[in-house]
Amino acid sequence: MKRVKMALALLASALLLFSCYWTPQTGSGEFSIKFAGAPKGVGDSYARVYLLTEGSVLVPIGQDTDYAEAKISAGDTEVTVKGIPAGPRYKVLVSTGTQQAGWFEVAQYAESGLFEVSPGETQDVAVTLLDNPFYTPPASPTLMGKSLKGTIISGGQIYTVDAQKLYGGADVNSMAVLADVSTELSGYSINSVSKGIAAGTYSDVWVNSNRGILPYRSASPHFNNSFSFGEGVVPVLSSGAYLTYAFYQRDGGLGGSNGINPPASWMDVDLSDVVSGQPVRDMAIAGDGGYFLTKIGAFSISSTIDLDDIFVNGAFFTVGGSNNPILAIDYGNGVFTFGTGNGVWRDSDPGLPQDESQVIGTDGFSFHMIASRSDADQWAALSPYYLFIGSGSTVTDIFPFNAGLPGTVTGMIWNGGTLVISGTEGMVAY
Repeated sequence: MKRVKMALALLASALLLFSCYWTPQTGSGEFSIKFAGAPKGVGDSYARVYLLTEGSVLVPIGQDTDYAEAKISAGDTEVTVKGIPAGPRYKVLVSTGTQQAGWFEVAQYAESGLFEVSPGETQDVAVTLLDNPFYTPPASPTLMGKSLKGTIISGGQIYTVDAQKLYGGADVNSMAVLADVSTELSGYSINSVSKGIAAGTYSDVWVNSNRGILPYRSASPHFNNSFSFGEGVVPVLSSGAYLTYAFYQRDGGLGGSNGINPPASWMDVDLSDVVSGQPVRDMAIAGDGGYFLTKIGAFSISSTIDLDDIFVNGAFFTVGGSNNPILAIDYGNGVFTFGTGNGVWRDSDPGLPQDESQVIGTDGFSFHMIASRSDADQWAALSPYYLFIGSGSTVTDIFPFNAGLPGTVTGMIWNGGTLVISGTEGMVAY
């Protein structure tokens, strides 16, 4: 048996974070992660160790990173981490794998039970390594290591973007560059990608740029840079479409057009006195209704979008009580799925009171991203440190973020029965 030791000096910011939640005991200790068998793929492999408190607060334990890391060799079955303040109960998340250009290729992962660290002592933490579940099918060979800004599906094709390029393909393994905005349009950069409505010869794939919405088409020129010029040059963070109406959001405001083919006059609403950043958290379309989650409440609109009166004419609704913030929404297979500050909720009609139900096993977790299948009652919900996958009102799988998610997740969609996930380190599928 071989051991790998890491002596760690906790950052001052971590100590400040701790003080918000608990009063540490005097001194520090260490913990020793004991693998049930040698990790796979050793040689140039590394172990990355993350530490969470019992209340799911991430504790930074690296000098310049949230994680501690050490190289592991053949036969290594133990990793020791030193310099851990005594006090709260912890759990360990550990990944083993190889360092690639711009991303960490996870081979296996594990999550421990809760344990305590005592001053001057070593706490043994036994874990069983599991294979990365997101490599069947494998990660995208074209996109790994790239910082992606969301993903959509349109016409059976997956689309994603980075700061300059639009990519597309039938699955994660066939993703290829479709267009490069930096070579076609001088001074443009990409913020995200959204699904809108086809207009003229351009598709419903909308690239949101620092100079407006750019509808895409396969023929050259690929981007329509005159589509949203009615409002001038507006840095668009995200966009969408409802019936025949377009909308976008910018930092501290939103705008839209009552008509898309061609766009009618655009209007812009400055909300900077009320909100900062993106006013709209998420949206979903169901039939002839649009459902919007904003920083000042969730509401639906069933007839028209008049941006000047959008907050007046909208039918506001709550999920799980008026004090439960609704952070994400998706509609699929006849059911709305909501991510909230307290769990995942399901509802066939948000306009009916007392109609929603909470998915058992999700209470106490906050969820900020939802993806629902259109052809089956299956969904995925993302919390800060866990990905939940469910069927109907049942949770079927829970994966910690270190299981192989591509960095910080920026988008999730279902491509049939395959969940496609984009992130700051590429694209994977489950």
